[in-house]
Amino acid sequence: MQTINLPNSLSYIGLRSFEFCDDLQTVNWGSGLKKLKQSSFANCKNLKGTLKLPDGIDEIQRYSFMNTGIEELILPNYLNDIGRSCFYDCVALKKVTFGEKFSEIRYQMLFGCDALERVVIPGNIKIIHEEAFGRCISLKEVIIEEGVERINNCAFIHCTELLDVWFPKSVVSIAKGIFAECPKVVAHVFEGSSAAKQLERYRVELGKMIQIEYM
Repeated sequence: MQTINLPNSLSYIGLRSFEFCDDLQTVNWGSGLKKLKQSSFANCKNLKGTLKLPDGIDEIQRYSFMNTGIEELILPNYLNDIGRSCFYDCVALKKVTFGEKFSEIRYQMLFGCDALERVVIPGNIKIIHEEAFGRCISLKEVIIEEGVERINNCAFIHCTELLDVWFPKSVVSIAKGIFAECPKVVAHVFEGSSAAKQLERYRVELGKMIQIEYM
């Protein structure tokens, strides 16, 4: 089965409905879809190209697209509830566009997305959770826009090629281990901002250089 055509009358896809469908390449989404349950398309490695979910969907449970071959992710504007590790190990994923109502990047949501090189995190997102971008080994630049408030521990752990992260004035909480195993990173901050003060303190406490540049 290479193509699935979902009817407009379908409101949810059940637990592990299409997990390990190795031949699946294309899903034509019905307009009535509201929910994807856990692991619904997990390990469909030949599900490739752009994943653009219908506008009416309001919940995607954990592991839904883990280890798929998607290359671009476009999240609907009104989607706010995405479970942990939803796009874990999507190694071909190169581009992510977050919806306007999306408020949190959950635990390991984009962990192990090897092809992701640049990400823009819009201001409607308030919290970046633990290991959200962990082991994104090609990630080089992260632009965090005004409005983001909190970045939790190990958010970018083992992003070994990460070079530049841009922090807005709105960030009030940064965990000490945000850049664990990131040897090259430069933090761009506004002088005197909360982000600058926290990173300056961590540079001393951790006993190693965290390079900081002021905007």
